[in-house]
Amino acid sequence: MKKNLLSMCIAVSLLAGTILTPAGADVDKAYETATASCTEHCYGVLPTDEQTLIEHAYTEGDTVYGIQTVAASLPSSVDLSTSPYFPPITSQGNRGTCAAFATTYYQFTYEYNRLNRTPVSTSGFIASPQWTYSHAVGDDGNGGTSASAIYNTLKATGANSLDDVPYNGQDMTSRWPQDFALSAKAAEKRLKEWYTVNIPASTSVITSPSSTELETVKRRLISGNVLEADTDTKFEIKNSSSYGSIVTRVGVKYNEEYDRSLHAMAIVGYNDNVCFDVNGDGVISPSEKGAFKVANSWGSNWENSGYVWVLYDTLNKNSQISGNWQSSFTSARAAAFTCGKSKSYYKFITVMNDTPYVFGKMTLSTGSMSQTGISTEFGNGISSSTTNTAFYNVGGYSPFSGTIAFPYYSVTDISGAICGCDWGFTVKDSTNDSKVVSGMSYSLVDNLGNTIIDFGSYNNTVNNTAFTDKKTMNLIVGDVDYSTGLSSDDALMVLQSVNGVTELSNLQKYLGDFNNDGVVNSEDAQLILDAVVS
Repeated sequence: MKKNLLSMCIAVSLLAGTILTPAGADVDKAYETATASCTEHCYGVLPTDEQTLIEHAYTEGDTVYGIQTVAASLPSSVDLSTSPYFPPITSQGNRGTCAAFATTYYQFTYEYNRLNRTPVSTSGFIASPQWTYSHAVGDDGNGGTSASAIYNTLKATGANSLDDVPYNGQDMTSRWPQDFALSAKAAEKRLKEWYTVNIPASTSVITSPSSTELETVKRRLISGNVLEADTDTKFEIKNSSSYGSIVTRVGVKYNEEYDRSLHAMAIVGYNDNVCFDVNGDGVISPSEKGAFKVANSWGSNWENSGYVWVLYDTLNKNSQISGNWQSSFTSARAAAFTCGKSKSYYKFITVMNDTPYVFGKMTLSTGSMSQTGISTEFGNGISSSTTNTAFYNVGGYSPFSGTIAFPYYSVTDISGAICGCDWGFTVKDSTNDSKVVSGMSYSLVDNLGNTIIDFGSYNNTVNNTAFTDKKTMNLIVGDVDYSTGLSSDDALMVLQSVNGVTELSNLQKYLGDFNNDGVVNSEDAQLILDAVVS
């Protein structure tokens, strides 16, 4: 049974097994069974192209985004899974959602709680993989998705909690989220940036836990970053009485029939003392010591309570462990996390709190989400900014008809954007075919869904071209009802909010703070009323 699990998709998770006497043919058969059925454990990550991974490369010591640097010395072990910010092991069920679990459930949950110093047990915030997965695959059902597509979603839409957007491991349907309230909540918690560090697969040789090739990855873990890694290979796993399930060998096993035969996992730590007598010579050599600890999304009953150890030696293209212990295997050896690339890449993220003031709300129909792009723009003739949003190269190939809401994240100085500033959008269709964009309407709303500017509806059809429109926002401080002027209604709205009768949006709170003291109170209401009658 364990053979089945491990061989299939896991790529990285396989890291952990319980195969005591691995025979090459048996391992191959287990892999084929698991990938074909997906009845017990599933995978689902699609590869991120290497150029994109290179573009997101992190340079050690870079503090531009406030990433913590570390001392020169490396401790013998670190385990981020014991942090109060890390969520419990869970299962993706029978769906191809491992990328969403590794990036959203594990990585984002941990980083967001770490940023805000809110333990999972008390804050209750656990990021929903359903939210990001639905955005990434759109209405494509149970299709796979890449880690980069999930990161793009976390940057463009933010993250919602598992309480607000539950996950069902047996539900094979997926729909692009259209609940505005959920979009508004997600926009407050989002990914700032994602980075990669790597270990060259062909030129690096890891011979012991002290090998310098491991330092970059170790330093990210020491700095407190949970890492995501993908794999397209099968693992041979041994069981140690001291350390539990340990991945001791990785073999190539591409499955051309299934497009989701890769697996995503989260690396949560390392331990230089984890070891196993791989070649059975009765001696623990330096190459048989040291392993990364990896969290999988197959439930807490899998391997080491949902975790597995991956020996450092598995990162080598050619094992440095002596002997012919691999001779019985029928498949060629590969480095653990390369996915056919020249290097094994490990991704980490930074996150942020945000205060979204304005959202674009677009209704449209399109024959293909993947060839439809929507971007938002604003500017005052001097400066402008563009925020790529839905569908942002995600969303799948299926048709879509509905409403999408997305924040204008690039508005960092709301004071300079509300008066005399143009706000607009561009809808683009990338292919000349019958899958056109039509039925468009657009509006600007605040985070409570109140309309700021209604652009109206359009009769235009977009086919292998782009359609753009913009309107000028002319609001002044005190104009809480967005009427482009002050009135007693504005003062009344502020007073009602003070008395708990109504709630003000983020933008309305900014406009309602008439004396700019950082607080909206009855004094502001009186000052607005005085300005009206003066």
